Amino acid sequence: MIGFVVDYQNLPLTVMISEDDIDRVRHQTRGVELRFVSHPDTLYRGQILRQVPASTQQLPSAVLSTEGGGQIVLDPQRTAELQSYQSYFRIELDVPGALKQRFDERVYVLFEHDPEPVFWRWYRDIRRVFLRQFDV
Repeated sequence: MIGFVVDYQNLPLTVMISEDDIDRVRHQTRGVELRFVSHPDTLYRGQILRQVPASTQQLPSAVLSTEGGGQIVLDPQRTAELQSYQSYFRIELDVPGALKQRFDERVYVLFEHDPEPVFWRWYRDIRRVFLRQFDV
């Protein structure tokens, strides 16, 4: 391989969403806000472009793993180089007008949802704990 041909105007922005949060992101997202690490004071509005319907343990970039400074833990018994401990869903975002100057740059993403009472959040979190503990 000699090199890569990169179109900086159409670099994909990939987000990995945990299995616990994918339902809310798919069905209750009102908006998406992004901030690039290289320009943290600039806020961009985006939208969901594609959603992969199946979960995976393969990470698209080492930047997302804890070894690369991210929050996804790699599997200590992994067979592939970038295999996470838990399964995640892959979502690609479209951000018109964003200055994508770096390949594999970290992006902070905020999914906006409809407001809901605190009781429903507590219920959902307690339910997740029970489902996780009983392997359901």
